[in-house]
Amino acid sequence: MGLESDTSERTASQIAAIQAAQRLAKQLIEERPEIANDYRSGLNQEEIVKKYGIDELAQTARVARTAVCEALKELLPDKDERAKLAETVTRRNGQECFEQGKGIHGMDTETRRAISSKAAQALVRDKKGMFAWTVEEYRKHGESLRERRIGIHGLTTEQRRQIGKTLHNERRGIFAQTTKELSANGRKARDMEVGVHAMTFEERSELARRNMADGKGVTAQSTEELRVIGKRVHQEGKGIHGLTHEEHVAHGQKSYEMGAGIHGLSATEKKAASQKAIISRGQIPWENHIFDPETGLDEHHYCLQLLSDPKFQIQRGDKNLTNLQAIADELNRIFHGGKTVRTRKGISMFKIQRVNRE
Repeated sequence: MGLESDTSERTASQIAAIQAAQRLAKQLIEERPEIANDYRSGLNQEEIVKKYGIDELAQTARVARTAVCEALKELLPDKDERAKLAETVTRRNGQECFEQGKGIHGMDTETRRAISSKAAQALVRDKKGMFAWTVEEYRKHGESLRERRIGIHGLTTEQRRQIGKTLHNERRGIFAQTTKELSANGRKARDMEVGVHAMTFEERSELARRNMADGKGVTAQSTEELRVIGKRVHQEGKGIHGLTHEEHVAHGQKSYEMGAGIHGLSATEKKAASQKAIISRGQIPWENHIFDPETGLDEHHYCLQLLSDPKFQIQRGDKNLTNLQAIADELNRIFHGGKTVRTRKGISMFKIQRVNRE
């Protein structure tokens, strides 16, 4: 019940309740200023009402709670302090409800999912709440939460990971869903244009670049951590790893037609992304522009020369084969101080790519 609301839109009974709450709020400010300290100590509005029997002075319990809220605004004029206290009280209430199994915490997974889905669909359909926001409003809201360190933004990276691990181990939340359920939810979100699906490809790309620059999300993890996650997801057959070969092909074809992901990049951007991935794995790209003082060639062009050099060819029967291992050893000797950077397989891939380009 917002007391600052336009009373012209209220019924007579609502106006009477608002006026009663205003009178009671003034009385509390004069007679019970200690409720501010109660609120600071962690009591919520309902507990304050019960502690002082304020509901006996009000017409209804709702009027009593509203009066306490309005009184606290006067007794705690600092908005930032009120916001922090409200966050603390809300977290404590949520934790208590969780521990006692109250409200939604007392429901089984299916019931919670059904209620959440129904409520979300209604909000999306009617374009209410956050679903009425523009992309820019979403962005501003997210930035505001980050600045005030509210919710998940108030947690450290390690705390977020720990929560994720706990949910994963206990198969709660999204981890309780099968691959088919996750895919179905993803398609539903896409069809309803919810969240990231409401963005254009350019907006999503910009968001990804910004997260990468800020070291957020998956970009905050090391290459080794990502590999561990990738292996686990592969072993559990989740996400794309749960698709059949035909589904993989269909998915790739659809991404290609939509120009999504790597298919939306230019040849130059693909090359830059490839080199960045190579470097992130601790490897050295071919175009590293280290020159051999004897030949004046960089590694890329020197390898091309070796591939056609008769000294690196092997005669096997009627076939003339390239000695890939010898070329790898030669490149490692000249360009990498003898370290095993180039391999037989790597030279083979280099040769195949060269043939495909030609």
